Amino acid sequence: MTERFLKLNEVCERIGLRVTMVKEMEKAGKFIEPIRINGSGHPRYLESELNAWMEMQVRMNREVA
Repeated sequence: MTERFLKLNEVCERIGLRVTMVKEMEKAGKFIEPIRINGSGHPRYLESELNAWMEMQVRMNREVA
């Protein structure tokens, strides 16, 4: 599978959270760190890192329950 960079709005759609929540989690160190291509101000996220983060959330939730 080819690696993809995702825009913030694509990330929000996939995980069902709003932009403000994602940014808050980033600041708290509880979300994957964005990549800024060529130093641009627009964050991009590696799809594989997002998938791994999602899997980790499921595992943590299942362990607690």
